[in-house]
Amino acid sequence: MPNMQLNSPGGMGHEPIGAATVALPAFPGLPEIGPPQQPPPPQQHYGQQHGALPPLPPQSQIETALSLPRPDPAALWAAQQERKKSERRNQGVMIAVIALTVLCVVGIAALVYVKIRAKNNEAAAAASAAASASAAKAQAAAASASAAAAASAQAAASAAASAKAAKEQGFLTVICNPYCDDVLDGGKSLGASPIRNLPVAPGPHKLTLKKGAIKKVVNVTIVAGQETQQKVPMQ
Repeated sequence: MPNMQLNSPGGMGHEPIGAATVALPAFPGLPEIGPPQQPPPPQQHYGQQHGALPPLPPQSQIETALSLPRPDPAALWAAQQERKKSERRNQGVMIAVIALTVLCVVGIAALVYVKIRAKNNEAAAAASAAASASAAKAQAAAASASAAAAASAQAAASAAASAKAAKEQGFLTVICNPYCDDVLDGGKSLGASPIRNLPVAPGPHKLTLKKGAIKKVVNVTIVAGQETQQKVPMQ
């Protein structure tokens, strides 16, 4: 029989029974027997019982995260303040851009309004000028019509006066044989003979006929509206 060594609980090692060591001789052709193996723990399926869990990172990533230096709180606060300042600056720039855009739109609208109003004023001025020109033309036409009417009235009055005077006056015809250098009516020269249908006042007239040294005096009576002829030989 082979020798076996057992460590009892009361021995020097004070090892539990499950930890006993048995030294067995080696037999050829038999497998080597070792200590009893514990069965693997049952695997729990968390996906079925508690829902799917995210996969854990590798051990190297965990060690790298643990080995990283912790950020400085003051640096974090300064970065936050800088980020807030940058956001405020961006907001200020956006507000300025919006304000400039609004001012540009207002300026363009004002310029368009001014141009439209100027065009309307020009159109009104043109219409007023046209109306004034039309009124001036109408006044000129009225003045011309008035002048024409006055001229017509004056011509009619003159014609009536001439007709009336013709009716009130007589006509004198003087024929000298062969001719007279001058014919005078009461000292007023009537011109050289012959004189035909010369209007004169009705009544007696004293005619003086001259031809060189020859001089003759003739008395005639003029009847209103009639012609009085006088033939005088100058030999």
